[in-house]
This record gives sequence, C-alpha cells and structure tokens, in this order.
Amino acid sequence: FYLDLDYVVLNDLSHYRNMLAQVESKPGEHLNTGVNVFRFVSGHPCLQAVLAGLAKEYIPTNWGIMGKLMSQHVKKIYNVTMAKDIPTSTDFTIIPMNRFLPVHYPILINTFWPEVGVPFDAWRKLFTNSSAVHFNSKITKGLAVPDDPQFSAYALLGPRLCPLAYYSSRNF
Repeated sequence: FYLDLDYVVLNDLSHYRNMLAQVESKPGEHLNTGVNVFRFVSGHPCLQAVLAGLAKEYIPTNWGIMGKLMSQHVKKIYNVTMAKDIPTSTDFTIIPMNRFLPVHYPILINTFWPEVGVPFDAWRKLFTNSSAVHFNSKITKGLAVPDDPQFSAYALLGPRLCPLAYYSSRNF
C-alpha cells in the first residue's frame, strides 16, 4: 500500500486491493488517476506494465506527470477510457477519490482550515465515507494549524490518529 506522507488514516485499509484512486469521481468522467494513493499485490500485471512505461517516460521536474502517465497506462492496458469499463475479471479497481480526499483540492484549504468554526457533527459528516484524508502538503505546507478542532481538520484528527507527528512541532 502506498500513501503520500501527508495522509491521516481514519479506518482500516486492508480491504483495498489492486487499486488506484480516481482524481475526479463524478459519474461518467474519463479515467483520471492520481498516484498519491494506490495498492497492488506483488507482481500484479497492471503494476508491472505501468512501472515499465513510467521508467521510460518519467520527468523528474514535472510534479504532475505521474498521475497522467499512470492514467494513460491503465487506459492502454485495459483498453478503456472510463473507470467503470474496467472488467471485474482484471482484479483491479479504480476507487472514488472521496474515499481519500473528501473535498477536491481547490477547496481543501477553505474546508480544512475554515474561518468560521465547524461543529464536530459537520466534521463527522465530511469524513464519514473516507478511509483516509489527504492534507495535500503541496498546497498546505505554509499553513499554521490552530490547536482548535473547530478551525482545523488536522487539529481534530492529528492528536488522536497521529499524535507523534502532531505534537512534534511547536509550529502546528
């Protein structure tokens, strides 16, 4: 299993098998995966084919290319354009991104660091269908985390689910 280091895991992840997360999980959208969360068993044919292709096409200075390349290879391997068209016989699944990011990244800061306090029931509703939460440090790395769970999702989740990281810095 691979998760970027800026995830907080909420629930058991062992039921995910041979999967990538769909970046946009609206019905009918073309296959578009990210690479911030995935899981493959050793030797899975999709992983082998993707790694072989990525080794030839990877551009280390282009941060966003990995998801695009992963999507292109999955489309080619399974001869599909839509996630729903991947045959179930392949032992490979595209998981809706809201399982790992309950809000899409353009509104992540305003949602996870709200200006107006968020009641605990609203946080619970936001995270209810998520297995993990991606805090996307690429866009949030400069934000302070107020030690008040009404004003920060990380202040809500960090002390309980990743206390070593949460309490390791005075700057949180």
